[in-house]
Amino acid sequence: MAFNKTLLLFFITGLPCFVFPQNNEYYFRFLESNRNKVNTIITQTVSIDNIKGDTIYAYANQQEYDAFLKLGYKVEMLPHPSSLSAKAVVMATTIEEMAGWDRYPTYEVYRAMMKKFETDYPTLCKLDSIGTTVQGRKLYILKISDNVESNEPEPEVFYTSTMHGDETTGYILLLRLIDYLLSNYNALPQVRELVDNLQIYINPNANPDGTYYGGNSTVVNARRSNANGIDINRNFPDPRAGQHPDNNQWQPETQAMMNFATQHQLVLSANFHGGAEVVNYPWDTWTLAQEKHPDNDWFVTLSRAYVDTVHKYSPSTYMDGFENGITNGGDWYVVTGGRQDYMNYYRRCREITIELSNTKLLGSELLPTLWNYNSASLINYLKSALYGFGGTVKNTSNEPIDAEVIILNRDRLNSSVKTNPSNGQYFRLIEPGTYQIVAIANGYKPSIIEQLTVSANEYQTVNFTLEPDNEVQATESFEQGVPERMTFTNGTWIASNTAANTGTYSLKSPSIANSQSTECILNIDVRKPGLVNFYHKVSSETGYDFLKFYIDGKLQGLWSGIGNWERFTTALDVGAHLLKWVYIKDGDGTAGSDCVFIDDLSLPKCNGQINLTTTINSNAYENLKIILGDSIRTTNTSGMVAFLNYPLDTTVNLEAYSESNLLGSNQVELSWQRVNYWANLSSHFQVTFEFNSKGSPLQNAIINFNGEQKQTDLNGRALFSNVPFGLQHPYSAIKDGYNPASGTVRVASDTLYTISTYPTNVDTKPFEECFSVYPNPIEGNFWVDIALTERTFIQVKLTDLTGKTIAYIHSGNANPGVTRFFGDSKAMNIQPGIYIFAVDCKKFSLRKKVVFIN
Repeated sequence: MAFNKTLLLFFITGLPCFVFPQNNEYYFRFLESNRNKVNTIITQTVSIDNIKGDTIYAYANQQEYDAFLKLGYKVEMLPHPSSLSAKAVVMATTIEEMAGWDRYPTYEVYRAMMKKFETDYPTLCKLDSIGTTVQGRKLYILKISDNVESNEPEPEVFYTSTMHGDETTGYILLLRLIDYLLSNYNALPQVRELVDNLQIYINPNANPDGTYYGGNSTVVNARRSNANGIDINRNFPDPRAGQHPDNNQWQPETQAMMNFATQHQLVLSANFHGGAEVVNYPWDTWTLAQEKHPDNDWFVTLSRAYVDTVHKYSPSTYMDGFENGITNGGDWYVVTGGRQDYMNYYRRCREITIELSNTKLLGSELLPTLWNYNSASLINYLKSALYGFGGTVKNTSNEPIDAEVIILNRDRLNSSVKTNPSNGQYFRLIEPGTYQIVAIANGYKPSIIEQLTVSANEYQTVNFTLEPDNEVQATESFEQGVPERMTFTNGTWIASNTAANTGTYSLKSPSIANSQSTECILNIDVRKPGLVNFYHKVSSETGYDFLKFYIDGKLQGLWSGIGNWERFTTALDVGAHLLKWVYIKDGDGTAGSDCVFIDDLSLPKCNGQINLTTTINSNAYENLKIILGDSIRTTNTSGMVAFLNYPLDTTVNLEAYSESNLLGSNQVELSWQRVNYWANLSSHFQVTFEFNSKGSPLQNAIINFNGEQKQTDLNGRALFSNVPFGLQHPYSAIKDGYNPASGTVRVASDTLYTISTYPTNVDTKPFEECFSVYPNPIEGNFWVDIALTERTFIQVKLTDLTGKTIAYIHSGNANPGVTRFFGDSKAMNIQPGIYIFAVDCKKFSLRKKVVFIN
């Protein structure tokens, strides 16, 4: 994309134009007080070298310079920094002339020195060329270790310098460090400790074409960029700006360094520069306010230790700027495509940038002085790779595993570390503290250490053994639609068949306008630590429109451009978490499908709200008791119950009761995707009616019930089968010579219901008048009065509307006259509702409805 996305561009005429040979590298300064413009438009157009107040110092090749002129700034051209020290630069034309370390080697001497190290110390070092430059010069890396031919289970550390070819102090310091380590292996215990316990890789010059721009015999007129005019430290993949943030192909020097980093499990590295005196720590592509590295505290401690040691051996004016010698990269000025962020994000290696000298091409006679300032810090920095914790991740057969070790509630943006697949070894540098760590690998159960306390300047061995995981993790592939638990902002994400990682469908973001964003949000409550997995596919404008994934408001990863399906995995601790996928667009422009896709999402075991509607024979009922697993709830008027924090991704038993009567049972399969569930139970019973008059059964009576008509047998009974559960099933009973009876019954179990009637020639009114209940409605104490003309056996009981006995009030003989029976509804634990008092004796049977209230 062009750099005119947000600016009105115009040309400024009359500016001086200096034409340099070959790659036309310009060096200039200009004024800009708006830091936001510096960190966006300016840094995307030219290669910023330094900032002093409102003055910006920058490099540019011809194309970059032409684009910059269109921004309208007044430019002051400056002499190239490498030309300022020309009189003070002395070259060594033989190895012997490097003995005092106060000269710069010719390219031929440099090559000879590197080869001589290997020749003189064959058991301690090994020389390798990881590639060649644009002009065919070697990119040398020397490995130093006590078993140099072996890939030992030790931390791999890396020093590299002068990727800006005119920043040459680190070039000589690293050459001298190689000599120091090799020549003092048998003399100094601290050197032996490093060489015996580390695999040390040193690349003194990452851009020899830039350093020897004026020819192999001199470093005078060295240039920042490579022979193609490309700033290598803007040419790496960037976590925010994508694979090619400078819109250039990867240069041979870039590709060689990326290949080297990919082939090794680098734990710690430092990248040496010049032009300032400061230790610069990540990120470079973000400011601290935008994104703080998860290990920011450790980086500050590491940087502070380097500078504090420097201050012991240097004058007070050395490395005293910024925050007393250290700075966050993005807070200094934002850089995209830098090697530091590439190593930290893509290679999971801890790298900082060390700016050694305000003067880029330092006078030769000052090189020993800079060694004296920095040598102790160079040694101590390497030693810091021996602290923290580490070990192996293996399976139950003791075989090494390609695994990832994550610090829960800390690691994100690729700050976790991975094992060396060949031996299962990992190393984690970390600020002292107490942490919860987990090892994960495909096909294995995560292994968690709940509390690991890491002390300063110590190393702990932490080994993991992972068990095979045969349990299939519930995966949402969006084939059946979008999970109910997902919510959205600024448009609805849909299940789309446009693209899919597996199956046919995936979750697709909605169409949004420029300068807008849309979110997919998922709240989960993890009950068992585990993994979050999903695949993502982005089809957007590279470096401008992004898919971002957050956990609890912290950015975990971001992706831009037009790519293929990629997998993202991390671990989650127990507790509530907010997962959020965001598609965000900048101010103008589109590319690809202008959307993002999510597929095959799986989560740890979670808890969540369950809304369960239980119907009986397709009908909803209030006040049913629902038992789901070990939890009990009562249905509302819609037959629904809510379980607020219920284990998901399980299959549980469901039972429905009407009072103590089981209506039915089933199993419910719960998932994190769904909130609402339905269970329809089939509940049918046998109902037996007993029709009598004054206690005597009535045979051949007609009972109408549940759509059927049946006659009573000699016991006055009629049986009805397959009667559905119901609260009010109507019935009627008739027999010649007897008063008809009708009403409703509650069917909740196999039950016998008694119906009493009287002969049509019997006046029941006198009996009814001798039976009364006080008070009615009843709350608390009550009494029943019954007037009798003779001594007789009498039974008084309380039943529900179905005839089911709730309590016996009296059962026995009673004397003539009015007899009063007392009761206490609270002591009897009678629930509010409508009930029937039943009185039965030899001469009559009476019923009276009453209401019990709270």
